[in-house]
Amino acid sequence: MRFSTIFKVFLLLCLVNIIFARPLNKKGNGKRRKNKKQKEVPIVEPTTSAAPSIDVGIPNAGMREGMDRPMDGAPDMPREDEDGNERDEGVEPHSEMTPHQRKVKARSYMSKYGYLQMMDSDTADGIASEEKEEEVIQMMQMFMGLEPTGKLTEKTMEMLDRPRCGVPDPVMANRTNIRQRRYVHNNLRWDTNELIFRILNYPAEMTREEVRTSIYKAFQVWSNVTPLRFYEVQSGYAHMYLSFGTYSHGDLYPFDGPSGTLAHAYLPKSGFGDLEGDVHFDDSEYFTFAGGDYNTFNLFQVAAHEIGHSLGLSHSFDSSALMAPFYPGYIENFALPYDDILGIASLYGGGYGGQVGPHPSDPSYNPVEPDVPEVPPTTTPPTTTTRATTTTERGDRDPTNDLPPPDHCNQIFDAIGYYRGEIFIFKGDKYWRVRNNTLSSSIDGDLASAFFQDFPGDIDGAYESRQQNRFFVFKGKYYYVYKDLTLESGPTPIRDLNPDLPTDIDTVLSWQQYGKTYFFKGTQVWRFDEKTQHVETDGWPYDISGVWRGVPHNITASFHDEINDYTYFLKGSNYYRYDDYNRAVDNGYPRPFGWDFIRCY
Repeated sequence: MRFSTIFKVFLLLCLVNIIFARPLNKKGNGKRRKNKKQKEVPIVEPTTSAAPSIDVGIPNAGMREGMDRPMDGAPDMPREDEDGNERDEGVEPHSEMTPHQRKVKARSYMSKYGYLQMMDSDTADGIASEEKEEEVIQMMQMFMGLEPTGKLTEKTMEMLDRPRCGVPDPVMANRTNIRQRRYVHNNLRWDTNELIFRILNYPAEMTREEVRTSIYKAFQVWSNVTPLRFYEVQSGYAHMYLSFGTYSHGDLYPFDGPSGTLAHAYLPKSGFGDLEGDVHFDDSEYFTFAGGDYNTFNLFQVAAHEIGHSLGLSHSFDSSALMAPFYPGYIENFALPYDDILGIASLYGGGYGGQVGPHPSDPSYNPVEPDVPEVPPTTTPPTTTTRATTTTERGDRDPTNDLPPPDHCNQIFDAIGYYRGEIFIFKGDKYWRVRNNTLSSSIDGDLASAFFQDFPGDIDGAYESRQQNRFFVFKGKYYYVYKDLTLESGPTPIRDLNPDLPTDIDTVLSWQQYGKTYFFKGTQVWRFDEKTQHVETDGWPYDISGVWRGVPHNITASFHDEINDYTYFLKGSNYYRYDDYNRAVDNGYPRPFGWDFIRCY
């Protein structure tokens, strides 16, 4: 009887447990686990509303690298596996990992992002030496923006978990040029300046108009500083196809779910066939239009980075560059960093294509463009009407042209300034503007005072200070400061800039990568540090020929071409080209400046 009663009580308890019990989550806290169902995003043809045009790159794209500030763009959502099951968030802190566990995690990262190819083993068992491993870790830390110690420090381990681009980092055996040039490319580029793009599908979190606007802005970033023009089509062939997918999505590089790899892209001429130029976004991420309001990823910033890959750029060692591998968090007033401008200009030349829009030949396209806030160009286009010019090479003079050359081909120019990737040549109140080796102003010159506010005319020198984001113009004993094209201050005595400078100058020259500006007067040159705003006194001023071998005294104008590593000095109507690496004037100089730069044949 007693056993029967106990058995009945047991059965009753089991029944109560079945009726009222709730499934426990992995941590056993009684709360139901939230399983976010993965979105199935089909490939859909876009509607007939306007969409931006694009050109594509290889899957080596990524977000900004190694920023030390806290990551503010990671979505606050559970990470899931491919079946939609929540991953265990009880990850062991890096500080509690054993050295072996840290090495295993780091090796997984290195394998994923292309570093293990550096580990050329010296042994038959395929195990790299300790010195080789340290070298690889140092390279990885450089892309992270960290001190290259070669040790798996706590900061290094933290960076392994940062959201980033899925394109492998370029592994470079020779690091001698990293200090001078942070951007990286392998001369992979498109052969045309007019590129077509097509958006294949859209994420669920954003409207189509928000996606188009973000993509338009991303292309505009690159069109503003190059001759490239981007056109969108809704069907048919495109150089670049943009799509959203999850995990295995049709190529050999599956995504990893939320908050890891954000996107990847394929470089042109990279051996990936039809994928070259394409951009793939991980649809497990929560992309947004106004990233400042969400703890998510801003589609415009991610797309701008990936399009950089589609155009031929690899990841940059500069952690502040757009082409750095890691996502930096939302940047409210984004402007393309100078390292990216130099990198893309080295592939396509500087300039202002400025065109992003629907392809005019697409019959299915409604020519009503979306209301896209324009990203201001790096250099404002001139307000004057300019003559279309050809790109005739030197020596290809038209033999049928028997007219005498215009006077300005042999005249002495007042000053030359290298401003935002373009050459500005000044004479009186006129200027000539050269971008991508092509004259973009009238051959007779355009009115400088109509371009630069209250331009003084008859200037002695001009240079751009990127430390201050200002353009300095010098005339007589005074200088003027421009912010963009607006006069901000001046005239101000040159001695107010620094009392150790001469009262007036012949010309001025800026070397931006070192933050140094050189002031020339007669036989001497002074060096000015842009960061400290002081004239260097350790032996300065020097004789000009002692600093630039082969350059004469009493020069009249000068400028520095950072992209091609040449410095140009004018004396009278002729110019000298100084090779920065060989540290000497090139053979065959001086040459007539007007004939080579104004191209007046």
